[in-house]
Amino acid sequence: FELAEPSFTNLTFVHSFSGTPNGAYPAAALTFDKSVGGALGTLYGTTSAGGSTACSGGCGLVFELKISGSVVQIIYKLTGAGSNKTGSAPIGRLALDEVAGDPRVGHLYGTASMGGTDNGACPAAGCGTLFEICPPTISCTGFVRGATVFAFDGTDGQNPAAGVLLDLTGADGLLRSG
Repeated sequence: FELAEPSFTNLTFVHSFSGTPNGAYPAAALTFDKSVGGALGTLYGTTSAGGSTACSGGCGLVFELKISGSVVQIIYKLTGAGSNKTGSAPIGRLALDEVAGDPRVGHLYGTASMGGTDNGACPAAGCGTLFEICPPTISCTGFVRGATVFAFDGTDGQNPAAGVLLDLTGADGLLRSG
């Protein structure tokens, strides 16, 4: 939904997530990118279910909402558990790389609370991942649309539930999860 100024009394329906394959259960706060899509910008978010059918109930997905058009578009479906999989059930807020001059400026980072590594100390549903998305609103030359940055294996943690914090000063290029 959307609430508009000046009195915030005009409630407008924007989108209803209908499950697999279109996403279900948005759980995290939205991330705002004012630099993409014109003066009004773009909102990015996740659903913890729906999307790819590789997971029971869907693996979750990343979506964008261009404020100027009020249209929700799926930009990436997470891929579940297993080697080279981007995870499932993203429930933390996405982080946006806004460091000028960084080759990954405009990329989104998030955590998936399940999926990724599914052997050793991890259950069949996986221990979770840190993933990177190159949204279609920017040029992704040399980058894949979605990739695993780090797969938790149970010995270094598992099932992340918080979002990612980026060092936006560009000083050390670190990704941190809270």
